[in-house]
Amino acid sequence: MSQLKSELSIEIQEESLSRLAEHARVSIAFTVNHPTDWWRVFDLSTWGWIAAYRAGRRIGGAMIACRASGLPILAGRSDVAAIWDLRVAPEERRRGVASALFAAVERWAVARGCR
Repeated sequence: MSQLKSELSIEIQEESLSRLAEHARVSIAFTVNHPTDWWRVFDLSTWGWIAAYRAGRRIGGAMIACRASGLPILAGRSDVAAIWDLRVAPEERRRGVASALFAAVERWAVARGCR
């Protein structure tokens, strides 16, 4: 995915799953398994990760589950994708970051044949 700039000066880009520790540093509003532990539980080879930056600083991201066998949320289907994890830094909430991430996730999924 090419790097996109939104009207809100947010840079959205696809990133390597090897950088999950950076994603984990962005605060989330509820308790979840730590992103760096997901490798132990899931096969992430078909998953995607979209990150949001403002002025070079990571302000959020979204993990996309796609073609993941054994993941109940996908009901065994290979034509759907689901947002597994979405987080936005507290000081950036209500500023359009999540909306920009949702749009990027949709583009990512459609590009891979998902709805």
